[in-house]
Amino acid sequence: MRARQPVRIITISRDYGSGGGEVAHTLGRSLGWRVIDHALLKEVARRIEAPEAELAPLDEHVGGIVERIAGVFARGAPEAPVLAVLPDPDTVAAIERAVLHDALGDLPFIVVGHGGQCVFADRLDALHVRIVAPLGQRIQCVARRRGLEVQAAARETERHDAERRRYIHHHFGCDANDPGLYTLQINTGFLSVEEAAAVVLQVVDWRELPAHIDDGSPT
Repeated sequence: MRARQPVRIITISRDYGSGGGEVAHTLGRSLGWRVIDHALLKEVARRIEAPEAELAPLDEHVGGIVERIAGVFARGAPEAPVLAVLPDPDTVAAIERAVLHDALGDLPFIVVGHGGQCVFADRLDALHVRIVAPLGQRIQCVARRRGLEVQAAARETERHDAERRRYIHHHFGCDANDPGLYTLQINTGFLSVEEAAAVVLQVVDWRELPAHIDDGSPT
């Protein structure tokens, strides 16, 4: 018999356009838990006293060689204020990880993206959920949401997917597509956002059961 550790952290990883953010916020409302999503970047902006809108392009982003060179010159050239006020993507990511670790002082919570499945991989109270959907459906969703033509939506979807994979590999040395990183993978091409959230809620509720209840699993 395995002891059940109550869930106090839910990480939501998501393919672009799969509705992962919507699932997270639906869960947040149902559980009464805070959702760390866009608020993460807001906190980073507060800590480094930088405009949130200017940090947004660096969020869950891995800079290229041009950006890295620019960042070096910016740090070494205080007379160039336009470059010097903004950190590089690696610095933003490091501060975001620090914010997530600080959040452990105020459990429970739900975190969307930002490598949460890796940051909290060793936590027994963390439930790691990946939200996926068929590519064609995601492209259509992005087209509607962003007001784009289908071809433009396809390019944006593929770019975001690739960038998120690069982000996880660069900062954590993990393959975002590795099923071993996740407790659950839910396809919103089959389940609605509400149904996906209900599945996660059922697992959270199950983990609240007393540890002495025999679930039939081997001891």
